[in-house]
Amino acid sequence: MARTEKRLTHCELHGTSQPCMICRHLREGSGLGFYRVEVLPEQEFYETALCEECDQMFFEEGGCTMRLFDFADWKLYCRQCLEQVLRGHRLLGAGRLASENEEPG
Repeated sequence: MARTEKRLTHCELHGTSQPCMICRHLREGSGLGFYRVEVLPEQEFYETALCEECDQMFFEEGGCTMRLFDFADWKLYCRQCLEQVLRGHRLLGAGRLASENEEPG
Protein backbone atom coordinates (compact mmCIF):
# COMPACT_ATOMS: atom_id res chain seq x y z
CA MET A 1 0.00 0.00 0.00
CA ALA A 2 1.40 3.38 -0.97
CA ARG A 3 2.06 5.77 1.88
CA THR A 4 0.03 8.95 1.63
CA GLU A 5 1.68 12.23 2.47
CA LYS A 6 0.54 14.04 5.57
CA ARG A 7 -1.12 17.37 5.15
CA LEU A 8 0.87 20.48 5.91
CA THR A 9 -0.26 23.58 7.70
CA HIS A 10 0.79 27.13 6.96
CA CYS A 11 1.43 29.48 9.87
CA GLU A 12 1.67 33.20 9.18
CA LEU A 13 4.50 33.46 11.72
CA HIS A 14 6.49 30.30 11.05
CA GLY A 15 5.73 29.15 7.51
CA THR A 16 4.82 25.63 6.46
CA SER A 17 5.24 22.57 8.68
CA GLN A 18 3.58 19.36 9.77
CA PRO A 19 0.48 20.21 11.82
CA CYS A 20 0.21 19.34 15.51
CA MET A 21 -2.96 19.10 17.61
CA ILE A 22 -3.35 20.96 20.90
CA CYS A 23 -6.34 20.73 23.24
CA ARG A 24 -8.17 23.93 24.19
CA HIS A 25 -7.12 23.69 27.83
CA LEU A 26 -3.44 24.01 26.92
CA ARG A 27 -4.17 26.76 24.40
CA GLU A 28 -6.20 28.81 26.88
CA GLY A 29 -4.59 27.98 30.23
CA SER A 30 -1.16 28.11 31.83
CA GLY A 31 0.77 25.92 34.21
CA LEU A 32 -1.15 22.76 33.35
CA GLY A 33 0.33 19.30 33.26
CA PHE A 34 0.30 17.74 29.80
CA TYR A 35 1.12 14.62 27.86
CA ARG A 36 2.81 14.67 24.48
CA VAL A 37 2.05 11.98 21.92
CA GLU A 38 4.50 11.71 19.04
CA VAL A 39 3.88 9.76 15.86
CA LEU A 40 6.07 7.76 13.55
CA PRO A 41 6.57 9.18 10.03
CA GLU A 42 4.43 6.47 8.41
CA GLN A 43 1.44 7.11 10.68
CA GLU A 44 -1.49 9.21 9.54
CA PHE A 45 -1.97 10.99 12.88
CA TYR A 46 -0.68 14.31 14.15
CA GLU A 47 1.68 14.89 17.04
CA THR A 48 -0.63 15.82 19.90
CA ALA A 49 -0.44 17.60 23.24
CA LEU A 50 -3.26 17.03 25.71
CA CYS A 51 -3.84 18.16 29.27
CA GLU A 52 -4.47 15.85 32.23
CA GLU A 53 -8.25 16.24 31.94
CA CYS A 54 -8.26 15.28 28.26
CA ASP A 55 -5.93 12.37 28.95
CA GLN A 56 -8.25 11.15 31.73
CA MET A 57 -11.28 11.42 29.44
CA PHE A 58 -9.41 9.52 26.71
CA PHE A 59 -9.04 6.56 29.08
CA GLU A 60 -12.58 6.87 30.47
CA GLU A 61 -13.99 6.90 26.94
CA GLY A 62 -11.78 4.03 25.79
CA GLY A 63 -10.18 6.11 23.03
CA CYS A 64 -11.00 9.04 20.79
CA THR A 65 -14.73 9.63 20.87
CA MET A 66 -16.91 12.55 19.79
CA ARG A 67 -17.34 13.44 23.47
CA LEU A 68 -13.55 13.75 23.82
CA PHE A 69 -13.25 15.75 20.58
CA ASP A 70 -15.91 18.17 21.81
CA PHE A 71 -14.29 18.46 25.25
CA ALA A 72 -10.75 18.91 23.88
CA ASP A 73 -11.77 21.22 21.00
CA TRP A 74 -8.61 20.21 19.10
CA LYS A 75 -6.99 22.80 16.83
CA LEU A 76 -4.15 22.35 14.39
CA TYR A 77 -1.00 24.37 15.00
CA CYS A 78 2.41 24.42 13.40
CA ARG A 79 5.27 22.73 15.26
CA GLN A 80 6.80 26.04 16.39
CA CYS A 81 3.47 27.28 17.79
CA LEU A 82 3.08 23.94 19.60
CA GLU A 83 6.44 24.46 21.28
CA GLN A 84 5.50 28.02 22.28
CA VAL A 85 2.21 26.90 23.84
CA LEU A 86 3.87 24.06 25.74
CA ARG A 87 6.51 26.33 27.32
CA GLY A 88 3.80 27.61 29.67
CA HIS A 89 2.95 24.10 30.94
CA ARG A 90 4.70 21.14 32.56
CA LEU A 91 5.36 17.85 30.81
CA LEU A 92 3.93 14.85 32.68
CA GLY A 93 4.84 12.22 30.13
CA ALA A 94 5.60 11.54 26.52
CA GLY A 95 4.97 8.58 24.30
CA ARG A 96 4.10 7.59 20.81
CA LEU A 97 1.35 5.76 19.04
CA ALA A 98 2.18 2.12 18.47
CA SER A 99 3.17 1.26 14.94
CA GLU A 100 0.74 -0.97 13.05
CA ASN A 101 3.60 -3.47 12.75
CA GLU A 102 4.32 -3.63 16.51
CA GLU A 103 3.04 -6.52 18.54
CA PRO A 104 1.55 -5.73 21.95
CA GLY A 105 4.19 -6.11 24.66
